[in-house]
Amino acid sequence: MTVASHDGYAATAAVPEELESAEAKLVYLSLKTAEGASVDELRENVGLSKLTLHSILRTLRSRGVVREDDGEYQPAVDAQ
Repeated sequence: MTVASHDGYAATAAVPEELESAEAKLVYLSLKTAEGASVDELRENVGLSKLTLHSILRTLRSRGVVREDDGEYQPAVDAQ
């Protein structure tokens, strides 16, 4: 999948196969291109509500594709 990165250049990003919903993929790719983000930053970047983001992030964490450290979410090192 090719996505626009924060510097305007196209980047190829792998999305873990276990992600099925478009919103989960969007959140994951946003975290990957931004190299991590808080819920507020994600809300601004992807336009989803905090409630929706918390639900998606909880699912992504339970599947091991995202980790959280002190309010900052990042793709898990081994997620691909």
